[in-house]
Amino acid sequence: MKKKNPYELYLSTELETFEDRLTQPKYMDLRFENRTISVDFPAEFNGCVFERVKFVGDFKKCQFIDCLLEHCDLSNIDLEGSRFHRVKMTGCKGLGVRFSKSKGQYVTIEESILNYGEFADVDFQDMVVKKCDFSQGSFFNSNLQRIQLHGIDLSFTDFSDTPLKDLDIADCKIDQIRISPHCLRGLIVNSDQAVALAGLLGIVVK
Repeated sequence: MKKKNPYELYLSTELETFEDRLTQPKYMDLRFENRTISVDFPAEFNGCVFERVKFVGDFKKCQFIDCLLEHCDLSNIDLEGSRFHRVKMTGCKGLGVRFSKSKGQYVTIEESILNYGEFADVDFQDMVVKKCDFSQGSFFNSNLQRIQLHGIDLSFTDFSDTPLKDLDIADCKIDQIRISPHCLRGLIVNSDQAVALAGLLGIVVK
């Protein structure tokens, strides 16, 4: 029997389009499209699709399970303490979005712009990130396990006090990246990046 892809979303073949205000604590098997949504309480979204949706305001401690976000705008919203399980985000933007203290597993992010994002103290495991801009962001004191990065802009991004063992950034742009020397062990880089990072260990390359 073929093993199921753990990243595959569980979505209903028939989703009802939701057009009212968000006033309930839980939303399931719904489609949100071409609209702005906001909540001011911890809400759960299960099996939902968001298309060209603008998120506004405070989404602290919300849960997103089996959700698809396509071409959405998450700029400057607060997702502190939220949880993400089997979520796919594609073609989205989130300038200054705050994910601090959030947890995520089996999340895929593709072709999205999340620069100046706040990811401090996150616990992210089993994630795939492709062709995204995470520049000027902060992953301070975070737990990153089994994260796949492909073509990511990490310029000026802060990974201070974040262990980087087994993280492969060889295919990423890392200009002026900030990494704590004691967290470098096991980080996977290409030869050019190795020279650039040698300075963090006090090594002079001639």
